[in-house]
Amino acid sequence: MIRSRIAPPLLLAAMALVVAMGCSTRKGKILGNERLLRGSGGFGTTVRETILPDRDATVSSGYANFGPTLVLGTAPGFEGRAFFNVPAWNIPDTSDVSVVVQDIYLEFPFDPLAVNNTNGLFVTLATTATPYDTLAAWPGPAPGLTLGTVDAANVIPLRIPISITAYSLIKGWAADPSSLPGLMLYPSGGSGLIGLEAGKGTIKIGYSHDVAGATQVDTLATALPIDFYLHPLPAPAPTAGDSVLVLGGLFEFGVPLRFPAMSVAEGATVNEATIRLHVDTGDSLRFAEGQKTRLVVRRLRSSWLESVTDTTGLLIDTAITAVSDTVAVKSAADSVLTITLPQSIVREWTVAGAINDGILITMTDANRLKEIRFGSRESSMPAELRVSITTPPPGRF
Repeated sequence: MIRSRIAPPLLLAAMALVVAMGCSTRKGKILGNERLLRGSGGFGTTVRETILPDRDATVSSGYANFGPTLVLGTAPGFEGRAFFNVPAWNIPDTSDVSVVVQDIYLEFPFDPLAVNNTNGLFVTLATTATPYDTLAAWPGPAPGLTLGTVDAANVIPLRIPISITAYSLIKGWAADPSSLPGLMLYPSGGSGLIGLEAGKGTIKIGYSHDVAGATQVDTLATALPIDFYLHPLPAPAPTAGDSVLVLGGLFEFGVPLRFPAMSVAEGATVNEATIRLHVDTGDSLRFAEGQKTRLVVRRLRSSWLESVTDTTGLLIDTAITAVSDTVAVKSAADSVLTITLPQSIVREWTVAGAINDGILITMTDANRLKEIRFGSRESSMPAELRVSITTPPPGRF
């Protein structure tokens, strides 16, 4: 029998696969040996560095707050007054002679997330003595006509009765809303603070009238959608030499920081850019149960001095650069708070011609919470920027 010297197609394919695998294995061994010869530098070098700020400060947010909570009352060095505009009134039909007004009152829900702590705090509702088209500095327009006063600790929600005799004024304001300069709530006795839900205030009018020969009782509500509160600036103002930086609290402090840029070579990888804040967790500064916040970072786009005391002189990005995870200072375990920055920010600070004016850190819902205090660059525990960078490999294999 004569045997053919031509291998079947399947055998040829198998042989080709073996040869290819052998070649691939040889190549892998060569490359692996090359890596070993190059050492760890064959993959680039990872450099980790802790950078301390060369500039930091504590700044207040100014006089006015348009946030979700209206803070009223007094505390050491602080007073809150709320102001309202009434664009349109909702009152009973003035042509209905059967209308009898029975009660009028201002009503505001308390903000359950805010600190409501009063010591005989009396709150007064009044007209403002002058109109305010633009925001005034503290203390804002003076009180005009008093409409009602209440002990804030004894009413839930906050409810201030208004004399029925004021109804003739209300009818005039309803006919011409511009005739009312404005309304305000201010502390008129005692001490302590309350938080009200902004945008949810109403003035309610209870009345009776005849409907088809029967007496009917109804209530109409006028919304107070335009509101804000004013408070003074902190005194004394923070200084450049303070060993403590302050976030949040009644003055809604923010913290501008500037870190020197770390060099990032072309082709390098930024693995980490994390801010670490070393917090004072003293008992008087700890959050109440259920309270929490987030730290928000925005870029600063103009140069600033450490003597800055409020945000007026800072050019702050409207866009948010980074937001921390939820944080709450409740025990000594919360002594370090971290914020992860986008890695691109480290690159941007090091490119040719880049301008690095730093960042501003603020707290969400700051006026509902206690201050967060941490060390300044003058202290033994300053803020830190931890950066990890891996250099590009030294060359191709």
